[in-house]
Amino acid sequence: SGTLVWCAGAAWFVRDPQRDGDPAALMRWSAADGLSVAYRSPGGHAFLTAPRCGGDAITVTAMAEAGDEQVTAALS
Repeated sequence: SGTLVWCAGAAWFVRDPQRDGDPAALMRWSAADGLSVAYRSPGGHAFLTAPRCGGDAITVTAMAEAGDEQVTAALS
């Protein structure tokens, strides 16, 4: 974590699990909307790669005990 990515007018960053068993989270912040959780990883020990911005989409990869997954969301 620690990487801040600007994409579609918002700042995106990863928050590590706060306690054992908690999910890792992709966070979104904008001046208009404030802070929100955009994605949570599958259960168990997990971490997220830095978010990647591709024009009008954001992508993050979760590496988790419950299984790895890559998630892409279209941004408007």
